[in-house]
Amino acid sequence: SSGTQLVSTGKKESIVIYTLYGCGRCILALKELEKSGIPFKEKSITLSPENEAMMWGELNKTGNIGAQVQMPVFIINGKVFSNIGDLETFISGLK
Repeated sequence: SSGTQLVSTGKKESIVIYTLYGCGRCILALKELEKSGIPFKEKSITLSPENEAMMWGELNKTGNIGAQVQMPVFIINGKVFSNIGDLETFISGLK
């Protein structure tokens, strides 16, 4: 661990969002996160095989060993959230 901690004023949540270039849902999720003022760390898998491998490592732990996942993928306090239907509702629930 590099010791980077994400701390918000309310709930202390660590949020990582894996994104893909040109993904409309990813853009929407990032906008919603920024709007809500929730601290997060974005990891793009587009030019980073390392980030993509990390994302699939997390997904595999949840039993998703398929070749497809609906982006974006969230890791919140170590818990994996993928194939999220309604992003706006999901993100507003994080506040």
